[in-house]
Amino acid sequence: MSTLDPREEIAKRLGLDTVPPVRFESSEDVMERLAKNDYLSDESIASVAFLADRLAKPVLVEGPAGTGKTALAKAVAAIRAQQIPMVFLTSNNTRELSEALKRRCLYLYVGYPSVERERDIILARVPGITTALAEQIAQVVRSLRNLDLKKAPSVSETLDWARTLVVLGRDEIGDADAAETLHILLKYQSDIERATKELLGRPRPLA
Repeated sequence: MSTLDPREEIAKRLGLDTVPPVRFESSEDVMERLAKNDYLSDESIASVAFLADRLAKPVLVEGPAGTGKTALAKAVAAIRAQQIPMVFLTSNNTRELSEALKRRCLYLYVGYPSVERERDIILARVPGITTALAEQIAQVVRSLRNLDLKKAPSVSETLDWARTLVVLGRDEIGDADAAETLHILLKYQSDIERATKELLGRPRPLA
């Protein structure tokens, strides 16, 4: 087995005369630089990205649809320099991947963000929204994800809902606002009816 530093070995395979500099100095540096590319990371994501850069290994990113897996890969790709490429493989965890593939990758699971992180994502991505409304949206979405739904709302759907409420000129979510806009978050009528009953305590009126 080669005793070369993994980055040196990759550089040799790529035909590079010298080993390019690392992208990140620390996990904290990862978080700061991803934030500049409009991706709000957390410590686990930053740690895996940092190690992937230092070890020159691909990252297998699994998690529910709409949790930011592809956005992470795009944010890292926008950090341009003369460096060893970073590879991100994304999966919704709906099919079995080979053990050989998994062995060659660092593993990262990206689940739904915490209420605080989702609030910050909303504030960063939805112009004109108030902190209070962003907090309320994040709380409601977390409540919805705790229900037994066919499809929990993704982060992208959270952002769509936030933009909808801003367009409607809302500073807070009232019962009527929630009932009339849940279809932005939820894509199955059974989920809308269940969410309406759980969150508002009454069935949604028929159109």
